Amino acid sequence: MRLSNNLMYQNNINKILDNQQGVANAQERVTTGEKYLTTSEAPAAISQAM
Repeated sequence: MRLSNNLMYQNNINKILDNQQGVANAQERVTTGEKYLTTSEAPAAISQAM
């Protein structure tokens, strides 16, 4: 199966955007000092805290 250049570029752009979002989340965790940013990240830990 042959992939077009456009498809390869778009896949790479999507990966870069995913990585940027991961970096932004990590930076927010560092600046806020919070382990979890949303309750969906660790439902078990959140329910124990309540």
